[in-house]
Amino acid sequence: MSAADDLMRPARSRDLAAVRRLIVDAIDESPYYSAGFKEHEKARLDLAFLRVLIEIDPWHVALLHDGGAISGLALTIPEFGNLWSPWVYVSRAARQKALGLTMVRTMVRHWDHGRFHKVSCYVRPDNRTARAVYKRVGFAEVALLSRHILGDDVILMERPLTKIIDGYDRGLSLTRGQRLRLRIVRLLGR
Repeated sequence: MSAADDLMRPARSRDLAAVRRLIVDAIDESPYYSAGFKEHEKARLDLAFLRVLIEIDPWHVALLHDGGAISGLALTIPEFGNLWSPWVYVSRAARQKALGLTMVRTMVRHWDHGRFHKVSCYVRPDNRTARAVYKRVGFAEVALLSRHILGDDVILMERPLTKIIDGYDRGLSLTRGQRLRLRIVRLLGR
C-alpha cells in the first residue's frame, strides 16, 4: 500500500453531507462551465444519486482526506463495462500539494482490477491543468466534441483498463436488496 492509498478512501453514508457540499463547491468554482450547466449538475448530483453510487460500490465516491478533513473527491459511474468519471475535484486548501495527480492515479489503480475496459471523462479545452494531469496518468485525448454539453465544447479523454472478468456491471441499477437497504436508510434519516 502506497502513501497515496492512505490519502484516498471510499465514501460512507455519513460522509454524504460533506460530499454534497464539496460537489457544489466544485461546480460553483469551475470557471469552465456555463450557469445552465452548473445548475444542471447540482440538480443531477443530489444526495439520492450519491447514495445510489455508494450502494453500488463506495469507491464510486472516492474521497481525498488530507489532515483529517475531506478535501477532494473522484466520482465514477459504471456503464457498459466502462467507467465514467464526471468530476475529480481538489479543494482550494489542498491544491498546493498537487493532490489531483495523486487522486487520478489512485482512482485508475483502484479500478484497474479486471471489471472495466476503460475510464473516460470530459475536459474543457481551456482547462490545461486537468488535461495535463490526465495525460500524465495515461489518458489520451480521443476527440473534441463540439457544442456537446449545453452548447460547450469538451474533449473526450480515455484511459484503457484491463478487462478480464466476464460479464458487465449493472450500471446504476440496483438489486432488490440494495433498493430495500436505501429505503430503510431514507426512513431512518441517515
